Amino acid sequence: MKTNEKNISLKEALQLNHRAYKLFYRYYPKLILSQISLTIWKALTPYIIIYLSALVIEELAGDRSPDRIRFLVTITLL
Repeated sequence: MKTNEKNISLKEALQLNHRAYKLFYRYYPKLILSQISLTIWKALTPYIIIYLSALVIEELAGDRSPDRIRFLVTITLL
């Protein structure tokens, strides 16, 4: 079995990927935009959960308002 010995450089790979993304965007713009949105959502979700958890802990350590705690926990679980 013979392997392909030809490797391309990083610059060539980036140029080919850029060209492929442009072609995909030309024919399927909604697909590319939804993928970008999904990537951003996946990247931000852990930080949002950490922030909401910190708000719950702060409320438990401070005023202990049951309505506010219930609201924050509901948002965190959703």
